[in-house]
Amino acid sequence: MHPLYTPRNLQVVFICLSSLVALLYAITTNHIWEDFFITFKHSKNLVEGSGLVYHPGERVHGFTSVINTLLPAFFYWITGESFLSTIWLYRIASIAALVAGGLFFLREIQKQYPENLAIPLFFTLFFAFQIKTIMFTANGQEAGFMMLFLLPSIVFAFKGFKTNWQWAGLCWAGLIYTRPDGVVYILLLTLTAIIAGQSRSKEELISIIKAGAVCTIIYLPWFIGAWLYYGSPIPHTITAKSGMGGNFTADIIYSLQTIIASVPYIGIQAAEPTYHLFGGWPYWIKVYAFISWLISSIYWLMPVNDRLGRFVSLLYTLLILYLSYLQFRGAVYPWYFPPVEIMAAFILSTAIYHISYRLVTPAIIPTYLISISVLFASTSIFFMSLTQITVQQEIIETNHRKEIGLWLNKNKQDNDSVFLEPLGYIGYYSNAKMYDWPGLVSPEVVAAEKNKKTGQYANIILTLKPTWLVLRPNTIPPLNQTTWFKKQYKVAKIFNVVEKLEPYKNLPGINYLYFDSIFVIYKKKDPE
Repeated sequence: MHPLYTPRNLQVVFICLSSLVALLYAITTNHIWEDFFITFKHSKNLVEGSGLVYHPGERVHGFTSVINTLLPAFFYWITGESFLSTIWLYRIASIAALVAGGLFFLREIQKQYPENLAIPLFFTLFFAFQIKTIMFTANGQEAGFMMLFLLPSIVFAFKGFKTNWQWAGLCWAGLIYTRPDGVVYILLLTLTAIIAGQSRSKEELISIIKAGAVCTIIYLPWFIGAWLYYGSPIPHTITAKSGMGGNFTADIIYSLQTIIASVPYIGIQAAEPTYHLFGGWPYWIKVYAFISWLISSIYWLMPVNDRLGRFVSLLYTLLILYLSYLQFRGAVYPWYFPPVEIMAAFILSTAIYHISYRLVTPAIIPTYLISISVLFASTSIFFMSLTQITVQQEIIETNHRKEIGLWLNKNKQDNDSVFLEPLGYIGYYSNAKMYDWPGLVSPEVVAAEKNKKTGQYANIILTLKPTWLVLRPNTIPPLNQTTWFKKQYKVAKIFNVVEKLEPYKNLPGINYLYFDSIFVIYKKKDPE
């Protein structure tokens, strides 16, 4: 072993590299995710005395992550109502959480492979450039805190709960405070521990129950408080999205077939760029993503002496199956992927070594060649995404959607309402009553959708009669086919930044930017 290559030195490299890459992303892009403005409006209203709500006076649980709402509220309060200071303090806290969770897992890797130099090094390099994880840590989402609680939870599940049940319970509560579906992660962690870990004995099962009790005690105050304050402990965001997809109970066999058929699609999606669905990316990325998913999902079945790697692979497989179920129920959003993205980074780290060592001699040459190829792929995706999001933030968010919100703020009346889908920037800067689709902060939209008699959007507009409509061009033709729409609404303004995107037409992922490049603003006609 080289004298400079020690476990502690590698940990220092891990901290520095992961922190610097995340800060590079934040400083270069200045990316503030659309949904952060939804949660932050709750935070802002809380600090300013209007309650933990989106619309003052309307107790709607319009946010998903408790941490992602209360922590920015705290930063907003201590900085004297400064948004810029708030988002940067939250970014720093999120990056620190990401690095802390990753460091905890790295130390366990070093314990599991004490004589192995390659696997901890590979994990350090792969971890630092996972684009979805970095993006949704530095842009105002909760991925950093998800890693803070999930990665130690994986270690506790792997090693057994007998001596770690208190810490496991604490991390489980953190998972639920981070995202409501943290409960699913807890169940899958426990299932994996029973199948492939140390948790088959009676003592272990009792320890799992005790960890669950700790989790319940820590989360119960919020659960009861939310129930009393909002009338339900279930976030309204879940209620709004619950009717978007298929009905599992309608035809169980068909549903299961559909979910299983979605597994490769979801697994490949987990390793691709964040907005790959819009196209415009090199084809080799899909090949890399397929190989990443395939290795990560079958490694637990391979006859290798690697308990931790196979344990994480089984958990990864179960989580991909869960995400496939979410796809069946509606859609899988980009911020769902950081957990499986980081797991795949570790599985590839250990699989590259063990597979090449088992199949090829000498192992050192193919091991490092393959790892360099994986690192090249992940860093290439990272830096291409860095450029894409820098342009997207400048042209689409700051000088387009924000401007639409400010224009509405200037032209609206006090009692005006706005219907739209992209709620974040426009809703925050317009400061109007929002009817958003699918109804994240608007119970009225959810109610209108339940009584749907016409096409998407048309039924909501016809029922709620909002003053303003903010529509993408592709949603307008069905509305124009109705007589009532032409009679009741007129075009007030068109916001179009297509020409500003022209210099970047060859940019990888440019189609995502074109998707939000045009919005047509309609206003309800005054009664004659």
